[in-house]
Amino acid sequence: MNEKIRLKNNREYPLVIGGTSSTPSTLRLIFQTREPLEDLITAFSDTTVTEQIKTVNEDGTTLLVYDGYTVLNDPKAIDDHYLITPE
Repeated sequence: MNEKIRLKNNREYPLVIGGTSSTPSTLRLIFQTREPLEDLITAFSDTTVTEQIKTVNEDGTTLLVYDGYTVLNDPKAIDDHYLITPE
């Protein structure tokens, strides 16, 4: 299943497996994109597009809806060119 998050302005970002977790005060998103971190910070700092974030299926079916997460806190970028092996 290729799940994505969809912002209120219909921009979509492909989630990694297990890429969402939430509490009443925090929504954590892990997704892959080629966009620079600065552009993502700009996009996710716009409260009008983050007031409702959906997790959608590859066919566009809504799986989950997250309302009211409008404050961006501690954005991070991770270089995806690491090789991870067991010790």
